[in-house]
Amino acid sequence: ADIVRLWEDGVPVGIGCDGAACNNRLDPWEEMRRAASAISLLHGPRAVEPERILAMATRVGAELLGLGARVGSVVAGKDADLVVLDPSVGGGLWSAGSDIHARVLYGAGREHVEQVWVQGEMIVKRGRHRSLSTARVLRGASTAARRMEQRAEARWQSRSS
Repeated sequence: ADIVRLWEDGVPVGIGCDGAACNNRLDPWEEMRRAASAISLLHGPRAVEPERILAMATRVGAELLGLGARVGSVVAGKDADLVVLDPSVGGGLWSAGSDIHARVLYGAGREHVEQVWVQGEMIVKRGRHRSLSTARVLRGASTAARRMEQRAEARWQSRSS
């Protein structure tokens, strides 16, 4: 999509991760960098404003989903849904330039996530969910995937007969 033209026409554009059907990484930094690359390819690197790309993934995305009054920006009265990044991970990734937006967009990744807060409660600390067992989640996901495969196979066989 020609994002710059959409912006010029007054169309709000957000960024999100589609889901496991499209990719298994669900990595917001990858999605933001893809959007920035697409804009840069069509309009040149000066057309990419890192602050605007980050807004597409946060404030604008929340507004497009009808959640802008609750989330998407750090404002008194909104849910405290936050991701805290650790710039010391990976050494020099954060050292280039003084624009914090560019540093987060191009230098950060999920490996830098130190904490995740949802509605004011810390749910992830140092890359670990504080109340969910990774093994238990993976077992549940595997069981659900097997059930879906079995249902799909049963439907396919009933249509083929």
